[in-house]
Order: sequence, then structure tokens, then C-alpha cells
Amino acid sequence: MFTPVLVRLVQRLHLDPVPYLLGLVLSANAGSMATLIGNPQNMLIGLRSGLSFVEFFIALGPAALLSLAAIYIIIVVLFRGSLRGALPETPDLPEYHELSVQRGLLMVSLANLALFLGLLIVGVSPQWAAISCAALILVLASNRPRRALQYVDWTLLLLFAGLFIVMRGLEATSWLDRVIERAGPLLGAPGLGGLLALIALTVIVSNLVSNVPAVLLLAPILARVGAGAESWLSVAMAATLAGNLTIIGSAANLIVLELASQRGVHISFWTYLKVGLPVTL
Repeated sequence: MFTPVLVRLVQRLHLDPVPYLLGLVLSANAGSMATLIGNPQNMLIGLRSGLSFVEFFIALGPAALLSLAAIYIIIVVLFRGSLRGALPETPDLPEYHELSVQRGLLMVSLANLALFLGLLIVGVSPQWAAISCAALILVLASNRPRRALQYVDWTLLLLFAGLFIVMRGLEATSWLDRVIERAGPLLGAPGLGGLLALIALTVIVSNLVSNVPAVLLLAPILARVGAGAESWLSVAMAATLAGNLTIIGSAANLIVLELASQRGVHISFWTYLKVGLPVTL
């Protein structure tokens, strides 16, 4: 949502768009770690582990804030040349003059968001809270739902649906038993050693197949070895932050870089890695 506006603004200001786009995507990844609804892998872990919305936020909210601070510092240091100096005067953007806000729909949406968060806090499962609030806003909104549905990214949803199908098929094969036999004792081991092994494995797998499929692969293993809350939270943290390591680490990276390239801004694999590696570490 922010990428086209950000690219347009920095181009009009004659600024280097790369640090701003990297700041956008890296902070979107890291910030999504804070809650169960921040990204798809967190929702998967919430469903598998039984962790509540509040428990998850208390554990990983501070980690998300620390990560955002680290991202800011690293980008400022690595791009200090292009970020040095005062910003030019903000230009006029006439293409945004005609935008109007439907205040009634905005208030309904904000109230519905508050209801959604309230349902999560009191323990309603995320999927039921989401579908209930979505149905409610379709009933209360004055606009016809067809227009809103036209803006749904059906291709992305189809991609995730396909991932679920493929990974569930893989889970049903005998490979899972072999993995649990060899790696299960290490991944389910208590203490710092087990957690570090689990985190390292999560980071590696996330950058081979992206972080959502990585969690789809690891979740049944953790469930079978009886992993505790610390292990589930470690996977949520590691998979989300591993998405910052390379371009293919998360879907958000691909979305931002594709939208930016359509507007003439290209970020190479190595440019991304130069920032992504220290941020992830």
C-alpha cells in the first residue's frame, strides 16, 4: 500500500529511493513479529501452538521494537551519504488533491477494527474473529461489496492456498517421520542449545523456500516432538526476522521490489543483502 506513494514522493524530492524502500520492507517484516495477526506464519503458529494473542504480544512485542530500532540505525549508517543534509521542501502532488475520505465508512471500519482486536484479546480464535468482523463490515458498509472484492489480491491468496496444499501433502508422506527421528531430539531439546539449533534451522529454511512455507514445514515437527511455548515463539521470531535476510525471504520483499521496479526503481539482490544480513543478525 505504501510503496507507490513512497516512490512517487522520493522521486519528486530527488532523493535516493533505496534506503526508504528498504526501511519500508524491513520494518514491515520486523514489525509484523509483534502480534499473532502480523503475518501468515504467526497465525499458523498461533493455531498450532495454542498461544493467546496477549501471550504472543508480551513475548515478541519488545523484540519487534528492538528490531525496528536496529533497522533504523543500520540504514542510517550504511546510507549516511545519501541521507545526509536537509530534506528539500515537500513538493505539491496534484494527483492526490481529489482524494476524498468517506467519514462514515472510516468510523465503521475503525470501530470494527477495535472490535476485532477486542475479540482477539479475550481469546476468540483469529480465524473466527476475522471472518465475523469481515461479514459485519460488509453488512454495515454503505458501498456494495463487489467493488471491495475487486481489490483483493486473489493471485497472492491462490499462492498461499497452493502452499498449504503442497506442504500438507508433504506432511502426509514418510519424510516427516525420518526428520523427527533424526532432528526431533535436538529441536525439542530444552535449554539454549535446542533453541539456537531451532532458530538456525528456521533461518536457513526460510531463505530457501520463504518464511511461510518454512513454518508450514516446521510446525508439524514441533507439534510431534511436543515443543513448548519457547520453541514456538522462537520459530515465529526467527522466521519473521529471516524474511529480512534476502529478497526471497518473505512475500513482502517481493511485493515491494516488484512495485518499485514498475516505477523505475531497481534494488539488486546484493544491495538488499548488504542491509538484510546485518539487520537479520
